[in-house]
Amino acid sequence: MASERGLVARLLRSTGIKNEDAALVRRNGRLLAVTTDISLASSHSPRGLSYYDMGWRSAVSNLSDLAAVGAKPLAFLLAQGLPPAIAETASAGIVKGARDACKLHGANYVGGDTKRAKEITLAGFALGELAGKPLLRTNARAGDVVCVSGAIGDAACGFHAVSKNKKAPARLRDAFFRPRALMHEGLLISKSTKRAACMDVSDGLLFTCSELARLSGVRLDIESLSIPISPEARAFAKVNSIPFSTLANFGEDYALVFSMSMRGFGRLCRPVGLVCIGMAGKGSGLFLDGRQMKVHGYDAFMG
Repeated sequence: MASERGLVARLLRSTGIKNEDAALVRRNGRLLAVTTDISLASSHSPRGLSYYDMGWRSAVSNLSDLAAVGAKPLAFLLAQGLPPAIAETASAGIVKGARDACKLHGANYVGGDTKRAKEITLAGFALGELAGKPLLRTNARAGDVVCVSGAIGDAACGFHAVSKNKKAPARLRDAFFRPRALMHEGLLISKSTKRAACMDVSDGLLFTCSELARLSGVRLDIESLSIPISPEARAFAKVNSIPFSTLANFGEDYALVFSMSMRGFGRLCRPVGLVCIGMAGKGSGLFLDGRQMKVHGYDAFMG
């Protein structure tokens, strides 16, 4: 059976496209960022997720990719595949959710397409523009600080709450139902540094860090006690026996992981709200508390 990672790797080799959160296109002196993301109700929309939430999450998943390369959002398109029996009601809720998410993040919702489908299928497309240096997955260097903007594990707890019908603080439920892309943080880093690596944490913190290490050709040493987990997530995880591995691997947090110089981190940690979780060094691989990790992240083909 094919894996998503294997398929992506073969496509990248055959096309020569770089593996970034968003593709960068230079046009008439402007550097544009474009990205797309697809979601299916059966695999991306658990019980309790409204049509509005589906539209919101689709927009944010694309806008977060723009944030990860340091782009300012310009426009968002959403194509909808819909079962005829629910098409009118579902589309109204989906579009309202997407429009509201775009408004919050400073993007223009500019339409899309609709088609008949067996299940709700959403394909988003976002366009942005860079005013600073692009944040690339290959930009990490030995001696860098590895840091995070945003909290890790809130979405995992929110998902657990809705799937197990558990009560949870609004912060945790919102992290899963109505996540927010860190547009300001990505833009500020892009405009304020000569070089930084970045990825968003849509596929889990540890997988994200392992990908940064692999693509930049460095070793990342992460300290588990330094990972920013909110008090609400810690308390909920303790009561519901959710292990640290789930918080660190679940994803959907849309936090941003950066690798940047010590000087850059010192200058930007307070304005951006960065938390140091480790260091980049010579070598290869991801190490958590000194132990080498092999993580695979979410794979859409494997479930």
